[in-house]
Amino acid sequence: MIKLEMNAKGDNVLILGNNTRFAKIFSCFSQKVFLCFEKQLSQFERLSDEEKEYIVINYVTKKENFPFLCKKRISEISRIITDNKIDIIFVNRIDDMILSYRAIKHLTRKPLLLATFHNSLSWHNRLQVFIKKMLIEKYSDGCICLARFMYNQLSKSERKNSKYLYLPNTIDDSSFFKKTNYLSGPIFRICYVAVISKNKNQLFIAKTIKNLHKFINVHVDFIGDIVDKKYLCKINDYLLKNNIADNFTFCGRMNYIEVKEKLPSYDLYFSSSKSEMSPYNILEAKACGLPILASHAYGQQDLIKNGIDGVLYKDNNLSDSTSLIMSLISSSDYRKQLGSCAIQSIKSDNNYRSAANILHIFIMRLKNEKK
Repeated sequence: MIKLEMNAKGDNVLILGNNTRFAKIFSCFSQKVFLCFEKQLSQFERLSDEEKEYIVINYVTKKENFPFLCKKRISEISRIITDNKIDIIFVNRIDDMILSYRAIKHLTRKPLLLATFHNSLSWHNRLQVFIKKMLIEKYSDGCICLARFMYNQLSKSERKNSKYLYLPNTIDDSSFFKKTNYLSGPIFRICYVAVISKNKNQLFIAKTIKNLHKFINVHVDFIGDIVDKKYLCKINDYLLKNNIADNFTFCGRMNYIEVKEKLPSYDLYFSSSKSEMSPYNILEAKACGLPILASHAYGQQDLIKNGIDGVLYKDNNLSDSTSLIMSLISSSDYRKQLGSCAIQSIKSDNNYRSAANILHIFIMRLKNEKK
């Protein structure tokens, strides 16, 4: 693990829930990183080999529906904190934040409690945003915002020393195979790695390809779990009705290593999502050097400099997506330029070391303000 010479002693960090990719960032300046999961969810199986190197703790107590009723769970979190001398707790759910707050409330040595949230859709409702902000203010010491729109909403009326930090996701590009040949074959190959759901908006990709398939031989692979069967049926009905079913393959879920190996073989990455926080699929495509066409959705626009390391189309604008994809298909030099810039921007803007420096400074400030 990479260590930064920031803190001679180093902190012990406990990560509760599904934000394990932050473990590498924390490990840059921390002594030990613990990952804590629901035992019955088998989340350990979903970890990468690198993440499995951290210390994994499984919850024994089942979580109740309402966090204030989870007395056994609170007691268990308190025991985990005490036994492992935890200095920082990092959660990604409201209920875990409240449980952790209650678990440390009566401890003499109180860890710093940080929160983050992955669900982008919940930030488009003003009432939900207001409630979340109230809960964050009451039950956490600080919040890491993965997207600018989340940061802007939470820090709008804050003092100069805010408890909010904008810090998008990071990735280790060295573990990815790089695309070297940008000349397309007889079939122009496109992929999108995402669960099949309305928010990921795969139907929009199908509509864009419908405008192209009579002129260009295009094939699209959708890689990801099917979480909405009704939406899958809707996509399939559209494909059959427009005689383009042969242009699409639903690959299902692939393991992480297989996806990394497969990505460089495609000519274009097409992300049609309606809303994102800080999408890893975009970072993964950039790390491979894939040219990217993506919607101008919140979260995606944080990670893509339009026309430099990717191309953004106007949301749900078919004429815009069609004309942009035509320009990308017609120029291998343009695709190569975008792919090369994508790799460089990952190295400069989304690397673990720079993120660790930013996060460490933020934590030191919160600790000083808490004294």
